[in-house]
Amino acid sequence: MSNMKNITSTATDVVAAAVGYETGHDLINCHAAVKEVLRRKKLK
Repeated sequence: MSNMKNITSTATDVVAAAVGYETGHDLINCHAAVKEVLRRKKLK
């Protein structure tokens, strides 16, 4: 999984659960993205 996919898949929805023209991918959840990267590294 790419770093961009990690960021967008762990983003917190601010408005609706979809990519929107006004909010994009919503709020970036850095903590969740880093945790996901570290979790995936352990699986390798």
